[in-house]
Parts: sequence; structure tokens; C-alpha cells
Amino acid sequence: MNPKATMSSELRKLVEERVDRTLEGIEDTFRRILESQEITLTNLKKDIQSLEESFNLLSQKWNLEIYTLYS
Repeated sequence: MNPKATMSSELRKLVEERVDRTLEGIEDTFRRILESQEITLTNLKKDIQSLEESFNLLSQKWNLEIYTLYS
């Protein structure tokens, strides 16, 4: 078995698990906001759209870190 392929598989699994946890956390946060605050789904959507720049920065950060790992 190729050790490089094994490491790549392990790294991929770890990254996917962390991304899944992050997404679950974001979903849970939105669910709690809708349950605990008087906010409509439309207003929550607008608030989320206002965070688009932050999500883009986070995405770029991940791309840079992953690129650095493979450089």
C-alpha cells in the first residue's frame, strides 16, 4: 500500500469530518435562532446573506491552508 495515498485518505477523512461538524454547528445555530428569537425565515436569510463576505473569507482561508499543505 502506498503510504502517501494512506496519508491523503486520512487527511481527507479528517477534513471532511471537521467540515461536517462545522456545517452541523451552523445549522444548529440557525435553528436555535429561529426557535428562540422572533425572527422570520426571510429576515434570517437576509442576515445570512449579509455574512456572505465572511463565509467567502473563511472559504479562502481553507483553500490557502489546503494549498499550503500540498505545496
